[in-house]
Amino acid sequence: MNQEVFYPLKSIGEVFSFIFGCVKVDIEHEKETLVDNFNEIFNSNINFHEIEPLLSKFCYFFGFNYKELSEKFKLLDDKLNARKNFVYPPVKNCLFCNDSLIFYEAKEILTYTKNGSQIMTFSKFKCSFCHIIYEIDRYLIRGEWFYYSECLSNYIYLSSYIVFERSLLENLNVHIIKNNVSFKGFTDAYNEGHKNVSIKPLCRKRLSEIWFTYKIRKFNVKFGLENSYFDPKFTEQYLQNNISEFIAIYSNYWTEKHLSECSSKFLLCKNSSKVIKQIFYKNLTNLLLKVCFDGNQKCRRLRCLAEIQPEIFCDETPVLESYFCIKHKENTVNLSNEEFSQPIDFDSIIDHRNQASKGYEYKLKFDSVPEFRWMPESYVQKWPNALNIFLKKINNYSDSECNVEKDLCYNKRKTGAVVTGIISCGILLHFNEILKGESLNSVRESVH
Repeated sequence: MNQEVFYPLKSIGEVFSFIFGCVKVDIEHEKETLVDNFNEIFNSNINFHEIEPLLSKFCYFFGFNYKELSEKFKLLDDKLNARKNFVYPPVKNCLFCNDSLIFYEAKEILTYTKNGSQIMTFSKFKCSFCHIIYEIDRYLIRGEWFYYSECLSNYIYLSSYIVFERSLLENLNVHIIKNNVSFKGFTDAYNEGHKNVSIKPLCRKRLSEIWFTYKIRKFNVKFGLENSYFDPKFTEQYLQNNISEFIAIYSNYWTEKHLSECSSKFLLCKNSSKVIKQIFYKNLTNLLLKVCFDGNQKCRRLRCLAEIQPEIFCDETPVLESYFCIKHKENTVNLSNEEFSQPIDFDSIIDHRNQASKGYEYKLKFDSVPEFRWMPESYVQKWPNALNIFLKKINNYSDSECNVEKDLCYNKRKTGAVVTGIISCGILLHFNEILKGESLNSVRESVH
C-alpha cells in the first residue's frame, strides 16, 4: 500500500494502533490524552486537531464506518469485561526441575479486589515429574505447603473459599499509615463504595486476618526468612512463637539504617538485641543518642484467662474459639478440672447487669434451688460455650435495631500495649510488649 496513505504515521501497525486508541477512549473529550500517549509510544508528533481528518482518511482508504466500528467495539469490550476472570500461578516452570507445568484443576472463589468482591477462577498447575502442585501464592511438596519466597503474589489466599487482591491490601496499608484508619472504618468505606457491584460485603474480621498475614509474609520476603505456610487464623500464635527473632531482625535493621543515615552512633549489645548502648565521642560529656520511650496502646492482644497464682494470670494467647491457651485449655498446669467445669445443675445464662462498683454480674438459671442466682463475671467467664450462647441470644434479640453492648466483653484480659524506643531522627530502634501498662519497669526491661 502507498506510504502516503499512512502519513503522518509510518506503518500500518501505527494506523491500527491509532484507530484502536480512538475507539477505546472518548475522543470528544480525551483528544489530548490520546495524542500525548500515542506520540510518546510511537515517537510521533501528530496534533489533536488532526484526529478527525486522519480518521476520515483511514475510513475512506480501508473502507469502514467509524461510528459502526466504535459501537461494535464497545459491545465486544463489554462482553470481554463480563467474562470469567482466570488467575494462574506466578510460575510457568517447576522451581526444582524446571519442567513445564501442566494444568491440574480450577476452582471458583470469592475474591475481594479494589473494584469490589467478585467470583474469580483460580487454576492449579502440577509438575508431572516432581508431583508438586502450584497455586497462586503457594506450592505443595510432599504434603507440606510453602509460600513463594522471592516475591508476593498478586492474590493471597485467606482460606480455600476467600481470596484477597494484593493491591487492595496495599491500599489498606497506606490508609493505616497515613490516615490511621481502622479495619472497621476501611471495611465500612469499602462496602459503601462498592455496594452496587460487590456480590458479598467485606467482613472486618476477615480483613484483619488477611492484613496481618500479608504483613508477615511481606516481612519474611524482605528479610529472606523461612517461607513455610501458616494458617491466617493462627497469626497471633505465629507472631508469639517468632517475636524474639522479629525483634532481633528489626533492631539490627534499624541500627544499620540509623548508622547509614544519621550522625549519631550507637551499637546494640552483643548479648541481647533488646539492649541499646549509648556511644560517646572523645568528649564523654556529649551524649549523642537520645531515645524517647513511649507506649502504643493499639498493639494489644488477648491473654489467657487462666490464673496461675492469686492475681497472677497467664501471658499466652488463647487458641481459636477458646479463652485459654493450649497449655491451660486442658487444665493441666496448677489448675483443677473443677475450677473450669460448669456445675451439674447449671442450665443457662439468662440475663446480665452492669454494677458500677462490681462490674458485670450474670443471672444464672439452675435446676436446683435457688433456681436463679446472680453471680460475678469472674465466676462465669471461664465457661466460653455458655457465654457465647448468651451473647448470640442478646445480639439477635431484635432485627430492627442494634443490640450489641459494646462494653460487654467476656475476655477483658488483654496485654497493655507495646513500649517503643524512638530517636529524634524518627527511626524506631526497639519495641517490647508490656502486659499491663506503661511503667518504669517496662522501660527498664527495654534497656537492660
